[in-house]
This record gives sequence, C-alpha cells and structure tokens, in this order.
Amino acid sequence: MKNNKGFTLVEMMVVVVIIGILVAIALPQYRRTIERSKAAQALTLLKAIEQAYKFAYLKNGTRPKTFDELDVEIPWPKTSSFLGYNWDDAKEGPDWVAEIEVRDNYTLLYMHRKTGRYKGAGFLIPFDLPQWQAVNGIPLCFERHSCTNNPYDDSSLAEGEYCQGIMQGEFAKLDQCSRAYYLAG
Repeated sequence: MKNNKGFTLVEMMVVVVIIGILVAIALPQYRRTIERSKAAQALTLLKAIEQAYKFAYLKNGTRPKTFDELDVEIPWPKTSSFLGYNWDDAKEGPDWVAEIEVRDNYTLLYMHRKTGRYKGAGFLIPFDLPQWQAVNGIPLCFERHSCTNNPYDDSSLAEGEYCQGIMQGEFAKLDQCSRAYYLAG
C-alpha cells in the first residue's frame, strides 16, 4: 500500500484556478469601494465648503471668490496650476481639486479628481442658476467627457461609469460639453 502525503498537480491547478476566479470577482468591487471612500471624503469637504460659503455670503452680503474668505479648513495648501479655467480660486490635493467659480449671477463649487482612472469626475454644487433651479444647492456628481482643452476632461470614461457605477447617482442632465450630471447618491 502506497502512502501519498502530497497534492497532485491537477489538485494544485484547481486550487490556483479557484483563487484566480475569486480574485477576479473581488478586485473590481474592492477598487469601487476604495474609490467610493475617497469620493465620500471629497464630498464631505465640498459640503463643508458649501456651508462656509453660505455663511460668508450671509455675513458679508457678497459672494466669496476665494477660499481665504471662507471659514473652512482645506487640507491642501497648493493653489491649482490650472487656475485660469474660469475658476476664481482652486486648491489642489494629491488626487482632488477644489474650485470656486463666481459670476455676476451664479456660483459653482467644484470638487473633482485630477488623477487616476476617474480623472475629471467629481462633484458640483450650483447656486442661483435659473436653468438648474431644480438642483440649485444640491450636490451633483459629474463626469467630464469632452470639452475644449480642459486638462481634467477624460473621454475614456463611459457615460455613467463614475456617477452611476461608483457613486450610485441618479441621472439629472447633460450639458453642451458632454458633461453628464447625476444627483449624488
């Protein structure tokens, strides 16, 4: 009687294949979870900026145009190198950019990815835009797909890939630059 105390090559290959299948299933979900966590931190910071913006506006009666006018801690000291793209002020972090755009009759607060797979996707809070009356003051998830020469546009994203797939948002509208907007989920 033979006493085999090892695994056969076929048994080992079956185990490796099973582990490979489990990793293939788990890895995309892990990446979505990590991105959702990073996005939740960015959205929390954007909401803090929004509250500071509203407070400064009520206190001073004018629309704040810089982060220095807001009573909010932004953990990124660097002013964005892309400040010339309609923004009045912008702060860059390692992966995200926060921006304020103030015009005569409206304000936009942005927080979007500047690197990685979802470059150009992020969040927006519009104020006083008549054509967006239904969503004024509500955080929107957006995806930039194609527009002028904005360095944050990323046409490699499939529409809905970030806002629906990662953030589980509900579609709201599409604008003239093929930017898709979703109610942040």
